[in-house]
Amino acid sequence: MVEGPSGEEHSTRIDLLHVGRPPGAPTPPLDDPLGHPLDPCVARDLARWILENGRVRFPSHAFRRMKEASPVLTQMDVTNAIRAGKYQAPEIQNGEWRYLIHTQRLRVAIAFDSSRELVVCTAGRFK
Repeated sequence: MVEGPSGEEHSTRIDLLHVGRPPGAPTPPLDDPLGHPLDPCVARDLARWILENGRVRFPSHAFRRMKEASPVLTQMDVTNAIRAGKYQAPEIQNGEWRYLIHTQRLRVAIAFDSSRELVVCTAGRFK
């Protein structure tokens, strides 16, 4: 709580999404997606926003799975699936909410590290 000029208390909120961003930069659609599941449509919209304006990480496990696919999956294949795939309701795995995304040929699991960063947990082809 912060005391205002007239002595009354009011709460202030520092919007961390705007700190350090250049003027006119797009605002993420959510403040904090962590800690609770998102509706699949909201997750899709946030993932699409992150693809255009945020950061996408591919940990070594995801790269291994992409190389094991036949034919090998590229980062473009995976980002296209994130952009155009069908999102299922999230499930909690390893302490984080994961969103499974399907296309006709691919499946991708993602998690949100923040409202500006998503992680590709794994990716593969349907057999």
